[in-house]
Amino acid sequence: MDETILQKDGGKHKNRSQWELIKQPLYNQLKFSGNVLWCEAAKARAKAYKPPRLFERVTHQSRIANLGSLSHIPKANIEYNKRLCIVSGDICALAVDALVVPIDSSELCARVHALAGQELETALKRQTISLGDAGLTQAFQIAKDGLPQLLFHCSVPSVDDPTSLKQAYDRAFYMADLEGVTTMAVPVMSGVSYPVGGDYYPLVAAVHVMLGCIRQQFEKSKNSHFILLCIVCQTDREKQVVNDLIELYFPHDAENEIPDDLDEKVEVVVEEKTKKKKSAKKSGKKSGKKKK
Repeated sequence: MDETILQKDGGKHKNRSQWELIKQPLYNQLKFSGNVLWCEAAKARAKAYKPPRLFERVTHQSRIANLGSLSHIPKANIEYNKRLCIVSGDICALAVDALVVPIDSSELCARVHALAGQELETALKRQTISLGDAGLTQAFQIAKDGLPQLLFHCSVPSVDDPTSLKQAYDRAFYMADLEGVTTMAVPVMSGVSYPVGGDYYPLVAAVHVMLGCIRQQFEKSKNSHFILLCIVCQTDREKQVVNDLIELYFPHDAENEIPDDLDEKVEVVVEEKTKKKKSAKKSGKKSGKKKK
């Protein structure tokens, strides 16, 4: 997706940023809640103050755990970074075109079914979605003012199975591309934030798969309809891991930085306050000598 759209305005053309390509309801949700595009966040990280090497943390454990899924070091690409946004909260509340949701025993799956109503249950009974596959339905009662319109249901594994999880993500992205989806919200699927009894899918490994699939999708479909893909984190732990790992797959593109609101030079005017001089007169006191 090209970053700029040419618009006629009095015979002149104006460049529009990626934010201006987003529909107004989603723009309001993201902007007013303080969210930024990943290209903006990566730029801020790169320019932030770094502590002396002696006090600098070597690396976060998320960067070295399950790193085998990162087969090559991706190149920096501003076109990919500007189409990503990390969001916290309820995925069902976002005014995007489509949601990617899991078919499993998670709280997210239960919430989606509860909000969508009985119509979703009926629609899913007509489909057979095997492990690693995805199905498509309407959003039914989740939609507010027409958004979201579509739900991509992914049958994901409950244990460490990167192949099936990757296939589910890939299938959902492929179907979204066919449907012409421009904005989509994707949760962290399968990953369990903290160790539990029995077999489970570690969160760090699941995030590696998700970020790898997103990167691969952007590389495969350079002319994709996607304007914005929101990575939705439901817990603080998910947000921490996503923020720790995202630079491995979407590094900062210093050569093609996009100006943002923070780059605008603002003239600061300081008004000088005139200090009032204290009166030299002292009431009730005499400066002369005392009379004998």
